[in-house]
Amino acid sequence: MMRFLTDMAEGDWEQRLDEVYAMMEEMSRQTDPQAMVRNYGQRISRLMPSSRRISLSRRGLSYPYFRVTRYSEWIDEINPWKQKDRLPLLQGGLFAELLYSNQPAIIDELQLNPDDPAAPYLAGQGSLMALP
Repeated sequence: MMRFLTDMAEGDWEQRLDEVYAMMEEMSRQTDPQAMVRNYGQRISRLMPSSRRISLSRRGLSYPYFRVTRYSEWIDEINPWKQKDRLPLLQGGLFAELLYSNQPAIIDELQLNPDDPAAPYLAGQGSLMALP
């Protein structure tokens, strides 16, 4: 994990540490879960730039089922606490394997079968970092 903190973004470690501190301070003041997640996403993007973000949940589900709770390419913001019926319910494939492994993973040279439920979410991506 420390490797990521030193490699996440340009700038010296003190600047990154200040950003992490400010982010945690802001998160602790949030009272609305949706606003907290939105602000967290904005801040973490400065530390770990990425082209796409996807959040998954297995709450109340058993393997191989999961829900996509957030996706940076969605036009409409969906509140997973209040709009669960709008969340895609999927099963199997790469996302299920990553989600149920309970382990962080980095995949370089990402290749998916077209029928994998993750395929539309990861189209055009060359690599993937998954954090439980």
